[in-house]
Amino acid sequence: MIQMSVDLVSKSLAENNPYDIDDCISGFRFIVEFKGNEDNVGILTADVLDSDWLLNIEASQLLRNEVQILLNTRNTEYRYLLNQANEIQRDRLEEIGINIGL
Repeated sequence: MIQMSVDLVSKSLAENNPYDIDDCISGFRFIVEFKGNEDNVGILTADVLDSDWLLNIEASQLLRNEVQILLNTRNTEYRYLLNQANEIQRDRLEEIGINIGL
């Protein structure tokens, strides 16, 4: 059940601006909301509610931990790719004689 919600989060994090998730899986409601911008996305909410819509603290903490691991990887990779793009742009500009000091 948690793995299914983590899979949904992974799909969301593949986007430049991840979308929030509010979905029911096996009678549990999963809510994951993100904050931040493209290069630094964080968790606003990561909650698991039971069939009575009561917060399941243990499952919520597990979900939050799993989402945080995904976010750390995503943010690191995004910044790396952004730096690579800047280096490529700088190299191309230098090839034509423009030095912008990125």
